[in-house]
Amino acid sequence: MPETAERARPAWRRVPAPVVAISAVTVVVVALVGATFILHPPPGSGASPSSAVSTPPPPSSTPSASPSGVGDWQALAAAYAVGASWSPDGEWLAVWGRAGDGASAERHLRLLDSAGKPVRELTGDRLLWVDATRFVLSRGDASLLGAVDSTDSTPLPTPFPEAALSNNHGAVALPSVEEGDPAATTFVVWTQTGATPAVTGLPEAWSADGTKLAVWHSTESEGPHGIGSQETGWIEVLSWPGLASLASVKEDSLVSEPMSFDPSGRYLVVSRLGFDGYLVLDTVAGGLVGPSWVTGFTPAWNSASELLVPAVDGSVTTYSLSGKPPVTTRGVGNGVVASADGSTLVFHFTSSESARGPVTVVRGGVSRTVQVPGRVESVPVVSADGSGVIIICLAGNEQRALLLVD
Repeated sequence: MPETAERARPAWRRVPAPVVAISAVTVVVVALVGATFILHPPPGSGASPSSAVSTPPPPSSTPSASPSGVGDWQALAAAYAVGASWSPDGEWLAVWGRAGDGASAERHLRLLDSAGKPVRELTGDRLLWVDATRFVLSRGDASLLGAVDSTDSTPLPTPFPEAALSNNHGAVALPSVEEGDPAATTFVVWTQTGATPAVTGLPEAWSADGTKLAVWHSTESEGPHGIGSQETGWIEVLSWPGLASLASVKEDSLVSEPMSFDPSGRYLVVSRLGFDGYLVLDTVAGGLVGPSWVTGFTPAWNSASELLVPAVDGSVTTYSLSGKPPVTTRGVGNGVVASADGSTLVFHFTSSESARGPVTVVRGGVSRTVQVPGRVESVPVVSADGSGVIIICLAGNEQRALLLVD
């Protein structure tokens, strides 16, 4: 993995401007007004999903729960650039740091337990989890298969690219990108027993259970593109194993990111070019579903398969796929990330000179607002089960990977 929490992108990919979203399905949109996030209660709470309501508080100088400051955070790494990733079961952590800005800069990679206690040093520039206990270490053109319970590693015959995408259940999609010709991109799916034949497209997202893979197919012509331009194409969802086509959105105005499955694996959110909006694909029924006229930044899914969309003004609006009116909470952040199961939501303010607001964590319907010791530099890293939260923040002249202490 690269030094931040995000998966590396192929070199021909451009970073989009903030996306404004709209669905292709026409429904009436209720005016967005201040309201609450609707969340499902934890099991055994006795409340029905429709009656469970939690309101993340607006940020203030006094957090709503634990004391503010670095006391809420445990430092895991500090360097020029740092990053972290959780094992699929949330029991283990990989953290890394890079000493400078350059390919030859010294790098450190460590394995920790979920409480942040060091387990051992690892040799490699990046780590990709294959499943709950196995991972691939890569350095240069070499990749090795390792495990949390062993210091031994097995060299792999094919190096894993930085854009490799794991389903966290033993399968990894390995793209092969043709520079200057995104339409010629192919991928294979690797498992420990071998790899599939090459398939056309760029793998973008796995469902949480690892049985569906969203693939973007470029329709851009070969050749150079203008600075800041985005390639467009269409989306297909494939089964795993088998890589059979399950559903698709064959509109060639779609861009590859952002894209994510809801916790159930049934719904996939995709986006159109520029300011033309988000679409939600029902991979079972094979069609597009609401909401419509959604505007905002990168969305996230909650445990009820509702879409949470942050806005530039720091508000986040929750949209139901069933047609219920949207609800908005203001002042919690212009970014939101969720655990794979949707049980934990982290609201934050994106990186900028003025982005020094707190983060708000909603877990099991309970809100906790925590001050951060620096500006948040990238999307928070949340374990799949929501039990662990890491932020990457800038403090002084270095980045820090910080684990939220319960």
